[in-house]
Amino acid sequence: MYNLDFFKNAETLYKDKKHLASFIIIIILLIIAYSLINKNENNNKNENFANQDRSPAEYSAGTVDTWIVPDGVKVATFTVIGGSGGGSKDNRGYGRKAIFTIPVIKGTKYNIYVGTNGEVGNGVAHGGKCGDGKIGYNGGDNSCSNGSAGGGGGATYISTGDIPENNPLVICAGGSGATGGGINYSTTGIGEVIKNEKGNDADDYNNIYNTISNGQYNYDCTGNGYKKSGGGGGLLGGNMSYGGKSFIPENLKATVSHDTTGTPSVKIEFPNPLQDSLKTSYDKINKSRFNIIDNQDKLNSFSKRINKIKKDLATINSENNTKPEDLTFY
Repeated sequence: MYNLDFFKNAETLYKDKKHLASFIIIIILLIIAYSLINKNENNNKNENFANQDRSPAEYSAGTVDTWIVPDGVKVATFTVIGGSGGGSKDNRGYGRKAIFTIPVIKGTKYNIYVGTNGEVGNGVAHGGKCGDGKIGYNGGDNSCSNGSAGGGGGATYISTGDIPENNPLVICAGGSGATGGGINYSTTGIGEVIKNEKGNDADDYNNIYNTISNGQYNYDCTGNGYKKSGGGGGLLGGNMSYGGKSFIPENLKATVSHDTTGTPSVKIEFPNPLQDSLKTSYDKINKSRFNIIDNQDKLNSFSKRINKIKKDLATINSENNTKPEDLTFY
């Protein structure tokens, strides 16, 4: 707070012509001083904002956590990956991957439940969980001890607010476990080794879904039933050997694919607006610089062509003494 007591006598000073000049000078100096102080405060705020930690918030498989939007962050980019089914890279069912950018508000809570992969089949194989498994969206088990089909992958789930089960923002479903495999016992008692086959990915067009969020577990271990794997978790869990169904609202405008790495996770990135602004300016300047260089190269090339034409014309017209500069170009 600034001391402005001298303004009490402003009218008197104004009427007194002898002090008018002093009064004006004092006002100007105060305005300058206030501007400098205010500018310094704004610079400090900008410097503090620019120096805020902008490292991504990253959450690995099985994590249950809450991300609270920090001060100064207005936009965030989410990369969300659901769990894969149990099996090798070539034969597991892949989890859903979604990348989207949304506006965020300081202090908003985002509840993070990262899925886990289903177990690789070696007899009984458990399905992956969605976080700690308490809110559903888990992968189904393969409960057959006479097979090697895998468990389903658990979904990755994000919601907003104080109650994690409410207000889902996105659910990236899990894939089913690898199917087949193990020993197919024939009526003669001779065992035949069966190779594992590719499980179904999350949101595959031919998936069959449960009416609940958990993937169906394989309970049919008779005949060829042992070949079936656990379903993937999701908004709707997959039936045996099928991936789950994701929940990705259209307004997120997400880029969707399948995760082939088998690393369910959540990554939240929030850019520094000041740095981005500087980068944008730099990119524009750099682009202009290359345009200038490109135009200069074109100009040099054009100049060389003109000189060559003049030289050729000089040679052609040497017999009649016509000079290149005397020629007219159209």
